[in-house]
Amino acid sequence: MWRRLLQHSFSLALGQGVNVAHQWLVPMAFLQHYGLEGYGAWLVVMAAAGQMANLDFGLQTYLINRLTMLHEAGDHAAFRRLQSTGLLTALGLAGGGLLVLLVAQWFPIERWLRLDWPAPEARLVLLLL
Repeated sequence: MWRRLLQHSFSLALGQGVNVAHQWLVPMAFLQHYGLEGYGAWLVVMAAAGQMANLDFGLQTYLINRLTMLHEAGDHAAFRRLQSTGLLTALGLAGGGLLVLLVAQWFPIERWLRLDWPAPEARLVLLLL
């Protein structure tokens, strides 16, 4: 038990260290390379793409908790049923989000986000993020 606790604590600490290093190094690199205006535009595009993460609305957390309970109870049939339902739901949400992004390619996204980037470049970056 202590070994698992130490491994988990080490993983969390390492993840936090990587996160802090990322938050310190990436903005400096972007500011150096793109300048203040380019970095601001990049933040706008990242924020717009980050809104797609709102599609998860706790589904993943619920599924993991429920699947853990079913596995511990030994109910493998219900486990597989919930796992496949969760996978189909997640794929459906991801597919719907991708469809929205593909349709958004025909709208003036760069103007809405007030970017100085050329339209094809802004749309491609938003789609790929």
